[in-house]
Amino acid sequence: YSVYFIQFIIWNTIVLCTKSILYLLQDQLSNIIIVVCKLLVGWLVLYPKLELVLVMFIVPLVLNAVAFWIQDNYLMKKSEH
Repeated sequence: YSVYFIQFIIWNTIVLCTKSILYLLQDQLSNIIIVVCKLLVGWLVLYPKLELVLVMFIVPLVLNAVAFWIQDNYLMKKSEH
């Protein structure tokens, strides 16, 4: 179980660092982020249900899957020694 515990600690450390960096970036770049979001999903204002499904389900699902894949590959990487 110690291997799984170490992997769990490393993964949580990665998540904590990532969330902290994202918070600081979003805090500093909020005006730019608003403009970009309006450009990307502004057309969805006419379709509120599609906007809800896209923003609350599809995008987080895809981004979390990519983040998990990257973290898993990093944690499972074999040492070349």
